[in-house]
Amino acid sequence: AIKEMELRRVNDREFQSAVKQFQSEARFLAHLDHPNLVQVTDFFVEGDKHYLVMAYITGQTLQQKLRARGKPFGWPQVLEWARPLCAVLTYLHSQDPPILFRDLKPSNVMVEESGRLRLIDFGIARTGQEGERTSTFLQGTGTSGFSPLEQYGGGQSTDHRSDIYSLGATLYQLLTGKVPPDAVSRVSQGAVVPPPSTVNPDLPKALDSVILKALAKSPADRYATA
Repeated sequence: AIKEMELRRVNDREFQSAVKQFQSEARFLAHLDHPNLVQVTDFFVEGDKHYLVMAYITGQTLQQKLRARGKPFGWPQVLEWARPLCAVLTYLHSQDPPILFRDLKPSNVMVEESGRLRLIDFGIARTGQEGERTSTFLQGTGTSGFSPLEQYGGGQSTDHRSDIYSLGATLYQLLTGKVPPDAVSRVSQGAVVPPPSTVNPDLPKALDSVILKALAKSPADRYATA
């Protein structure tokens, strides 16, 4: 698979910045090796366009699977996906410096025909160093409903607990069929995340505290590690 960066209507400074970010993405992806990631094999320039070459993955995203099913998944099935998601986030967060995925959601998780799960889009990934501002490779804040409040800016830095929030939101949608209220409305309008078992009565009630802790508004109230 080839990912092309195409820029239109940008000035020279914006172009150079985007190229630098794209090259950074290529370099850090090329050095990662995990069964739940997509291997990047090459980076090249042709004319004024820049390209990433990576393994071609066939299958369905979790979003496509949810849409095709037409109703939420049960916990035993979601648990099979939650385990490798936790494993690959642990791998990313243990890099030096840590890598933050920052856009975990069902449409960015591919399930191959073999059953293997893969993260498929590092478009807004970042590296984060303790005590330092995180550096962006490609600009973006993530997706409403799946991004924690600190990812919207306002002076707060993101860290690995931001990915844990997105993991909680991803599992929530798979288990309930609904996207949780976005972080901004939760803070500004008091929107509440209904416990998963109240939306899908087939879920064990013990799961509610796990998902809601991952979705805590404050990073300090979430799990410390994936």
